[in-house]
Amino acid sequence: MDRSKIFSTLIVILLLSLSFVGCDKMQITLPNEADLESIVLSEYTEENNKHITITGNEEIKKIIDSIKSNSKQTNKESINDTPTSVDYCIKLEFFHSKDGSSIAYVYKTKDRYYIEQPYSGIWKITQDLYDNIDTLIKVK
Repeated sequence: MDRSKIFSTLIVILLLSLSFVGCDKMQITLPNEADLESIVLSEYTEENNKHITITGNEEIKKIIDSIKSNSKQTNKESINDTPTSVDYCIKLEFFHSKDGSSIAYVYKTKDRYYIEQPYSGIWKITQDLYDNIDTLIKVK
């Protein structure tokens, strides 16, 4: 086999390898509940700006575990600071014990439910998870 065929074969193998790596489903990255002081849930509508703070370790763990087990990556990208084209969303702000905070948004569009981490990704979530988070903010 001549050098050009070997080189071409190596390029094809490399490109195929890279495409398979890109096909892996990325799981949502959430902070470890032990590293959190609180989670603040905020609802934003034109009429309302309600928020609640969750500080109990058990409640924080329940929210983190529920999101991790009920989310599935989509092919949608997050390219904005906040979700666009939604009338209502709930902001989840995770306050870390040591270094600042991180944010995710929960929302519904066209009978589908999502959680979005700005510039990281968008994951589909179950209606039950959406309803549970929505209920938390509306009840308190």
